[in-house]
This record gives sequence, C-alpha cells and structure tokens, in this order.
Amino acid sequence: ADEVSASGLTGEDLSLYNFSNNGNFNGGKGLIEKPYTVIQRANITLANIDLVTSGGEAKNDAEGNARFVKALSYFEMVRLYAQPWGFTADNSHLGLVLKNSGDLETGLSRATVKEVYEEIINDLKKAETLLPPTNGNYPGRYAAKALLARVYFQMNDFQNAYNYANEVIASG
Repeated sequence: ADEVSASGLTGEDLSLYNFSNNGNFNGGKGLIEKPYTVIQRANITLANIDLVTSGGEAKNDAEGNARFVKALSYFEMVRLYAQPWGFTADNSHLGLVLKNSGDLETGLSRATVKEVYEEIINDLKKAETLLPPTNGNYPGRYAAKALLARVYFQMNDFQNAYNYANEVIASG
C-alpha cells in the first residue's frame, strides 16, 4: 500500500521489503522452504508418473494434480519474492529458482520472471487437459482454468484472463 514505509525496518525485514533476500534467513525460512517442498514432491511425482498402473484416469489425475500444485506454488512465490510482471519491459528481472527434478539441487541460478510465468502457464495448461471437470476435494479442470485466469490477470493479459474466468463462471 502507499502507506507502507521501510523507515523503521532493519535486517531481515528490510531485505524482505526490498525483495533482496535469498531465503537464507530465519524469519522467513518457512515462507520459501514449504513451497519448494511442495514443488519437490510434485517433481518426484512427475518423474515417477509411469509407476501409476491403475488406469489412465488415475495417471492423468496424479500428473494433473502435481502440475497444478507446482504451478500454484511458483505463482504465489513469484508474487512474493520478485518484482511484478512488467517491472522491466521484457520481464528479464530476476524471479525464482526453477526446480524441475526431485533432487536436492543447490547452487541454481534464479530464472527471470518471464521464465517463471512460462513455467506456470505450461504446467497449468497441461493440468487443464489432464484433470477431470470436478475432482472432489482436489483441483479439477476448472480450478486450473481459474488459476490461469489469475495468472493472466497478474500479467496484465486481460483478454486471456477474461476468457478463462468467463469459462469457469459459465461452467456453473
């Protein structure tokens, strides 16, 4: 908000305010550790998806759910830890570390915000095709479409945001 000021902030709080932290501080460790744990588990699921042998629907559901939660985790983190979409003209400003395996990788470089959003959209579009329309307590096709609407809205792509939101609303 316009009323927020960093005048009284120091240390870890100031680094959070300036988007200059690297996740290696005590106060916000869980804020970055927990979503990456979700992403790691989703990547392990995706790497072992061929082990699901109970039919095509179960396999599609497992892959769709993994892609959905991975995209959701990246979306919430990029909004928290990076400057917003449009901060630079080509969105080449630093975003997040993209992890695409279940390994405990270290020393990876941060991807650009554009690359993070591309990853999010790619996973959600795949999830959209894999998930059933409704899925009980788990995300379904329309949850993926709703999240795509939010992502496109955040990117100021209002036509795609409208298209996906309208599709979800019209679905009942």
